[in-house]
Amino acid sequence: YSATASVQLNQQAPRILPNRDLDPEPSVQDSERFLQTQLDRIMSRSMAEAVDSRLRASSTPRILAALGFDEGGANARREDVITALQENVIAVLGLNTRLARITFTSRDPAVAATVANAYAEALGSSNLIAKGATATQAEQYLMGEMAEAKAKLQASERAMLAYARSADLTTTV
Repeated sequence: YSATASVQLNQQAPRILPNRDLDPEPSVQDSERFLQTQLDRIMSRSMAEAVDSRLRASSTPRILAALGFDEGGANARREDVITALQENVIAVLGLNTRLARITFTSRDPAVAATVANAYAEALGSSNLIAKGATATQAEQYLMGEMAEAKAKLQASERAMLAYARSADLTTTV
């Protein structure tokens, strides 16, 4: 049995700078590369590991049986389950669309649907984590730039006050 989950893939990088000229939109070639990367990530080992963790597939008899492990999966090791997850998932992108179809095939239709949906959820979670990391990096960069600007401003103020004192331009009340 095969079950399919659909996921919309949007390439929206967080805006750090308000001026579009300083923070341009990705090119068409970058968009195609992004979409292919997303498809490759779906079929990656790390995504299969995330699905295994999310579903506890390595220790769930019904999932193990649906993946072809006999006697409720008594012979299954986590490595074998992850390999089976990878071998039974397919991710394709439709023509002129950003909708990816994640199809999972197993011996049990309910398990096929559960695993296909778990792949979609794992991809979404992974993308949110990546965007959060990007935002954190941007924040750290901007905080560093602000600290540097503050230090320069303070140095300039000290230099100005020193000059004003040396030229006797200050008044005391």
